[in-house]
Amino acid sequence: MRNAIIDIGSNSIKMRIYDNFDLYHPLYFMNVTRLAKGLVKTGRLDVDSIKNSVDTITQFKNIADEKKAKSIHIFATQALREASNSNDFLLSVKEKTGLDIDIIDGSTEAMIGFLGASNEIRGDITLIDIGGASTEIVSKESKTSYPIGAVKLKESGINLDKVFKDIKIQGAFVGIGGTITTIAAIRDSVDCYTRDKIQGVVLSLKDIKEIQSRLLSMSLEDRRNVVGLNPKRADIICYGIDILIFIMETNNIDEITVSDFGSMEGYIKYKGLL
Repeated sequence: MRNAIIDIGSNSIKMRIYDNFDLYHPLYFMNVTRLAKGLVKTGRLDVDSIKNSVDTITQFKNIADEKKAKSIHIFATQALREASNSNDFLLSVKEKTGLDIDIIDGSTEAMIGFLGASNEIRGDITLIDIGGASTEIVSKESKTSYPIGAVKLKESGINLDKVFKDIKIQGAFVGIGGTITTIAAIRDSVDCYTRDKIQGVVLSLKDIKEIQSRLLSMSLEDRRNVVGLNPKRADIICYGIDILIFIMETNNIDEITVSDFGSMEGYIKYKGLL
């Protein structure tokens, strides 16, 4: 039996289709829709971003139906938590697809990321997930969602010292989400993304700084041609890397282990779907 999970992020929307919730070999689909675009200035979801996102969810729902998925579970994060017109988006998706969206709170978002990554990386870890509109940092003892991500940092230019305070890192430092998996893909020149090429990759702070320096030296057009970097992420990737470098430097962290297992696998566990 096939089951689909759709993750509505603030920068991208992802879908994985699992056979009997086999977490290791899902079908994977992703589109960058930039749902959080303009959210900092207006407090609302952008009209074009809404349309692109609803169209993507409709497309994903059709794919899931074609693949004979028996169920489709869909959840959303910071952009829909924050926007004053989130209900318009929910109604539009419901009208077009018949799907109800589960808007999870920041604590739950942090928790499911940890649950998902813990599927493959054992032991004492602290997890970071840098999204478009929020960043989650979580360990067994604490879980915190900070309302800043790559898209919002680009639009706000806020001083990160004002956001990230009293962070406690213990055990291995593990990263999930688009910013961190993209850094790994760039370093290793991954031109066709698959889970096995990313899972467990270790990035040093030196690696990350070198990639950041390389990207910042390029024009946006040249950045769009970098192997391993989705062209639609080219304008925000450096902001996500800024957040990662800040966290690592201020907490004296030398390396981070990358996990392709994350929120979607964690959501499956959270909902008891296994």
